[in-house]
Amino acid sequence: MGTVSIFVVSIFVVVIVLGALSNAAVLYAVTTVRCARSVASALIGNLAASDLWHCLFCLPIQLHYQLTDRWVFGAVRPVPRLQQRTC
Repeated sequence: MGTVSIFVVSIFVVVIVLGALSNAAVLYAVTTVRCARSVASALIGNLAASDLWHCLFCLPIQLHYQLTDRWVFGAVRPVPRLQQRTC
């Protein structure tokens, strides 16, 4: 593994971990804080849920594809379609 691959993996891991933790915190705050129950909070919670999905599902698959440059997740390839819809 070259230095570029190590750098790419490091950036992906940082983005995945920070994104998952921060969006989980936003979802927790939106659902538990009583005074934060408004339309704006619901929209922010929806954005956080979408971003959490992206961090936990799309980014690890994208990292694998970037490192190996081949698709091993089946012939149908539903994941790129999901990634296009969530990006």
